[in-house]
Amino acid sequence: MDKELYLDRLRAALRSLPEAEAEASAEYYAELIEDRMEEGLSEAEAVAGLPAPEDAAQEILLDQP
Repeated sequence: MDKELYLDRLRAALRSLPEAEAEASAEYYAELIEDRMEEGLSEAEAVAGLPAPEDAAQEILLDQP
């Protein structure tokens, strides 16, 4: 999976949040991917090292008040 697909799926799973909050979470994960790529991983490897977008979204949603 590439970065854009990951972020698209994450945003879709976060659609119950206000847009600004969902986008902030997507930006956080985009930065994680970029950081991993700067460390020498390919885009696919960087994404593969993260939880599935739906799992990440579930964690984000559970942290909401």
